[in-house]
Amino acid sequence: MQYELILTGKFKKSLKLAKKRGLDITLLDDIVTMLHNCPEPYREVLYQRIFGNLSFREIGEVLGKSENWARVTYYRGKQQLKERMMKNEN
Repeated sequence: MQYELILTGKFKKSLKLAKKRGLDITLLDDIVTMLHNCPEPYREVLYQRIFGNLSFREIGEVLGKSENWARVTYYRGKQQLKERMMKNEN
């Protein structure tokens, strides 16, 4: 799945690797659009983790929640995003 690369690891490294592998970077626009359309609190946690490179502890502190809450919310948001991407690929 082409989108998986963007959702793993550090964002900048993933983008460089995507370019190196010859993937269509315009997919990034689709990903950002889908991310923007995610419901709260998933969207905020995903933004802070992917674009802000914040740890789960830091995300929890910013949002006044626990580290575990941030971790679970990120996982659930990522799952929703992956499902949307799968539907978009079909």
